[in-house]
Amino acid sequence: MTANLTVRESKFSDINQLVSTIREKDRQECLRLGFTPRVALIYGYKNAFLRHTALVNGKVGAMWGVVGQVTSTTGFPYFVTSIYSEEVSPIRFARLYKQEVRKMNDLFPKLVNYVDSSYEESVRLLKLTGFKVEEPGPKGFCRFTMSKEP
Repeated sequence: MTANLTVRESKFSDINQLVSTIREKDRQECLRLGFTPRVALIYGYKNAFLRHTALVNGKVGAMWGVVGQVTSTTGFPYFVTSIYSEEVSPIRFARLYKQEVRKMNDLFPKLVNYVDSSYEESVRLLKLTGFKVEEPGPKGFCRFTMSKEP
């Protein structure tokens, strides 16, 4: 049976649902960046220009968005998953996220952030959606970027 996957504008209450079911690799990545998952998600929610939630069979499977300044051309995308995201094929999620990344790139011609190099699924998703993922730095994080053609 195929999981029912829907996307909607994020609600603040999605944060609690996601934090309580966050995938361990997402939790570890947040902690390695110096944030609890709750703090990271609240920051993203409050500062994002675009913020969406994927519901998998009615449960929060992922939240994503892009943070930036109104006067800037650079946005900082984020993507955090719960255990429910595992009910959806990675290819299906990649197709969905690729559409969302296009929307982010319409808002900000340059997208940039960092990913834990040991989080292979996340690195793979970034590459599948068109990001350039650089080699890991000394702390084990890879910078990922996307620039819209002029």
